[in-house]
Amino acid sequence: MDVRPPTRIIPPCTWNSFAPPPVDHLYFEGGALFPFRPRVDGFDPVQGWWLAEMALLAYCNQAQVAVELERAGWQLAAWLHDDTTGTQGFVARSDDAQLVAFRGTEIRPHDGGDNVLKDILTDIRLPIEHTGWLPNVGGTHKGFSQALDSVWNALSGAILKGDEAPPLWLAGHSLGGALATLAALRLDQVQGLYTYGSPRVGNARFARHFQAPTYRVVHREDPVTDLPFTWWWLGHYRHVGQPVHIDAEGKLHFPAQLGNRAKAMFEATLRNLLEGNFDPLQLDGPATIPRPVADHSPLYYALRMWNHLVATAPSM
Repeated sequence: MDVRPPTRIIPPCTWNSFAPPPVDHLYFEGGALFPFRPRVDGFDPVQGWWLAEMALLAYCNQAQVAVELERAGWQLAAWLHDDTTGTQGFVARSDDAQLVAFRGTEIRPHDGGDNVLKDILTDIRLPIEHTGWLPNVGGTHKGFSQALDSVWNALSGAILKGDEAPPLWLAGHSLGGALATLAALRLDQVQGLYTYGSPRVGNARFARHFQAPTYRVVHREDPVTDLPFTWWWLGHYRHVGQPVHIDAEGKLHFPAQLGNRAKAMFEATLRNLLEGNFDPLQLDGPATIPRPVADHSPLYYALRMWNHLVATAPSM
């Protein structure tokens, strides 16, 4: 008899489900049934769920991160935080793997989540600059680079290196996905990078030279994934990695790239958002958000990845 763990209900968009960290989320619940897989190649539903949980956990404070990691069989190797740039993340280790996860944009109750787009739109006014790490690999977003620089010494010092080092994984949601992408360029022997709702990071040359195995997960019409724009005067921003699109029913699709219809949908959604043409979605209390922005919730990414894992797992 096929006995699978239950799928998880996708909650309505309340302040708790939209603004991380969610107060009642049980991190890594079910991890004993689907252990982390340190050396798997290609997109893997188990890794997709674990790394979505890690990206969500990165929004928590240091004490909670340490507790939740220990419960899941990991140890906090380094806490990454810089007040000036607002960068936050952590380095974690298990017996057979190491991992870096970054937090995305903080969502503040008093502005109802509007800063999710505003912060990124403010950042894209900064120019693309040469990476400075490897010659002739193109340019990256200056704001993202500065954010990563602010925690780089702590991050680099915590990573185990050499032939005997355990496999290295990276993850991040929103701006955290952008930082994880830049970190993957700088670090050697990255086993895999999973981003969730990540904006674009660098220009076309950067994208062509980016080598880390990368899976770029996009939930429904998440508008952040269409930022910064690809306009030439902003530097021809391009995505990296294999796109993984979660549709309205929670099914995952693996196109070679998002097709013209999908691109048009994202561009229309973003255009309407920036022009204020969406009715606000009322959250609990006074907060409201534009409806498509709800698709950016890191909790939704984690829940959708769990449900996909359960649906595709072998019979148990």
